[in-house]
Amino acid sequence: MTDWSTEQLRAGFDTERHPRTMIGTTRGPAIWLVTVDGRNPSLSLGMTFAELTNLAQKLNLVHALNLDGGGSTTMVVKGKIVNHPSDAAGPRKVSDALIVVGRE
Repeated sequence: MTDWSTEQLRAGFDTERHPRTMIGTTRGPAIWLVTVDGRNPSLSLGMTFAELTNLAQKLNLVHALNLDGGGSTTMVVKGKIVNHPSDAAGPRKVSDALIVVGRE
């Protein structure tokens, strides 16, 4: 997708590099949760929407959704933060989360 006008994004938001969070599915049973760090030149500059789309294609995702990103991009696995949130103060407090738990 290259026309984001219906999303009413701030000018340049899709072409600037930012931390991103994405969920996607493959043709098989796999579901991918992707976190891209950004705003820290020594670690990662982030991704544009086009770069995130290219990553989704490389992962063979057939459906993908850009979730909230920027300073709220944080991935926690087994209680530990596994990425580098971009806010200097550390992980941002947010009102929502996507939580994955295993089945018994």
